[in-house]
Amino acid sequence: MHSDHGVALRMGVGVARFVESAGRVVAVELADGTRLDADLVVVAVGSTPTTGWLSDSRLRLGNGVECDAGCRAAPGIYAAGDVASWYNRHFGGGGRAYLYELAWQSPGQGGLLRACHGLDGPLLFGTYDAHLGPVAIGPEHTAEARELTSQIRTAWTSFAASGDPGWPAYDPEQRLTRIFDTEPSVTTYPEETSRRLWQNHTFEAMPLLSATPTA
Repeated sequence: MHSDHGVALRMGVGVARFVESAGRVVAVELADGTRLDADLVVVAVGSTPTTGWLSDSRLRLGNGVECDAGCRAAPGIYAAGDVASWYNRHFGGGGRAYLYELAWQSPGQGGLLRACHGLDGPLLFGTYDAHLGPVAIGPEHTAEARELTSQIRTAWTSFAASGDPGWPAYDPEQRLTRIFDTEPSVTTYPEETSRRLWQNHTFEAMPLLSATPTA
């Protein structure tokens, strides 16, 4: 409907920053580098269900009217729309999930470690010269590292402040993933082949460690 009325939709890409001039926003830069000139920016970050009028109803109220998978809030009572907080297994914990992959090929040690486990630590905290930093990054490549640091800090700060890191939440249909690299992007899950290999595998529960010390 919006497209039919001339609205251009940009799906699957987050906002990187607002471009300002003379104290006002003049453009919006997207995560893929696209610049959109703007006279006015409206930020819509979701809604808060109004449930106060139901406080004496004995319905379960959380992030809306809590419903089962069929939107039933109680026998004979159903809720629909933004006020309904309906259960599904993915969002059963009550929050959204965001998927990302750090794909930057770390140049330290001649590129041996590549996008290794733990690399996000020195990038997030900027500890290029401590702990894993000198090994994985190397002092001669801090320009690229600083770019990654800026990307990650921006996303983490936004998530801490608003619950939104700047790209679409995970859903099982598209599995959109933020790729942290020198050229950042948002794309469908890049490890789809591996996911399909493991999707029907059942992992056995790991045994609990004994609380009794052994000799």
